[in-house]
Amino acid sequence: MVAGMSPIGRCGRYELLRFIDAGGMGEIFLARGPSPEGDRTLVAVKRLLPQCAQDRTFVGMFMDEAHVATRLDHPNVGRVFQLGRDGDSYFLVMEHIDGVSLRALIRRTAQTGPLPWALVARIVADTAAGLDYAHRLADPAGTPYQIVHRDVSPPNVMIGYDGRTRLLDFGLAKARTQLEKTKPGLVKGKFAYLAPEQLRGEITPRVDVFALGACAFEALVGRPLFGQQSAAATVRAIQAMREPPSIRAERPDVPEPLEAIVRRMLSPDPAARLASVVEVRDALERVMAAEGARMQERDVAAFVARAFPDREPLPPDVPSAT
Repeated sequence: MVAGMSPIGRCGRYELLRFIDAGGMGEIFLARGPSPEGDRTLVAVKRLLPQCAQDRTFVGMFMDEAHVATRLDHPNVGRVFQLGRDGDSYFLVMEHIDGVSLRALIRRTAQTGPLPWALVARIVADTAAGLDYAHRLADPAGTPYQIVHRDVSPPNVMIGYDGRTRLLDFGLAKARTQLEKTKPGLVKGKFAYLAPEQLRGEITPRVDVFALGACAFEALVGRPLFGQQSAAATVRAIQAMREPPSIRAERPDVPEPLEAIVRRMLSPDPAARLASVVEVRDALERVMAAEGARMQERDVAAFVARAFPDREPLPPDVPSAT
């Protein structure tokens, strides 16, 4: 038994040890069981909610997530090992990341001042690296999968206590190989991070550029770009935006070149936006180098440790699958 932790349930061959979070389709647990690293490692298990398991659309979306995510293998993407079935339900076995989400980091530092701009640049650049890998992924014959995440948002950006940033949750990803096709008129993703053209059903990799820009804005300023009280009001605000608001008006310490990058990421016109996430990554790396802010993973790790000194440590006697 893991020291200090008794199982709270089972899912297939996995012992569920601790509830972590719940989303639209699934609930996530810290679990113990077989993984590529061994038979008794710590993993995360994402189990389809019972009410969703009875709906063919949700089951199809969950299968899509497994179909896409198990193909992804990059340091800045959370790994998904396999799809499993437990009775009438399905679950994903994933890498357990000992860390915090970008949303949690923003909220934790809200009372003490904004996040350092170089830290934000490092997190966004590393997220862009993971996205670029997903966007360019091809099958063995060289045919692109044409993956677009469509749900890049602060809850899906995880910063590990090791300082590494990983993008999670490709459950809404659009790919050439999708099993469950999007129904006409159905908009997927968190509304506050959707590009204007995504609201019209136009999906290209540039919608991920916009969403990542919205994450960067929120991390730098400390509030969402679109913080309206309802989904309808948020959609109207996205459609009404003619140009992104100034970051330096609220954060004069943010270098002008960094503000320019984020504003280009947030251009309402896809043609005026930075064309790809690799352009985002490269531009951010240049800004950090020019400003002498060589933020590394060890620096990110140190900041997160200071921000969360009260974190509950994981048991030391069972390794995590990484």
